[in-house]
Amino acid sequence: MKQNFLLINGVFCDRYGKPLKGAALYNAEAAYLNGGLKQTLDQNERLKDENKGLNEALYYSLSLNREQGKKIQYLENILGSVLPALNLNFPSLDFNER
Repeated sequence: MKQNFLLINGVFCDRYGKPLKGAALYNAEAAYLNGGLKQTLDQNERLKDENKGLNEALYYSLSLNREQGKKIQYLENILGSVLPALNLNFPSLDFNER
């Protein structure tokens, strides 16, 4: 890719040596730092796709956790109603009560 700027003493300049300003300066910085705007935009798209995949995995994991929580609560409710009827003396499994 042909660069349309010069880097003189750390300052981006046009082909005549005048310092760049505004959008031209930003384009020159992006081309210098990232190898061009197209590569930067492509990288942003890849990161968006990766982020979308991670978000979907997180949503799936949280959904599974929610379903497991519902099942555990259901079983706790059943045990809570059945155990007293059996008149068994089990020590408390709730460590916060000690």
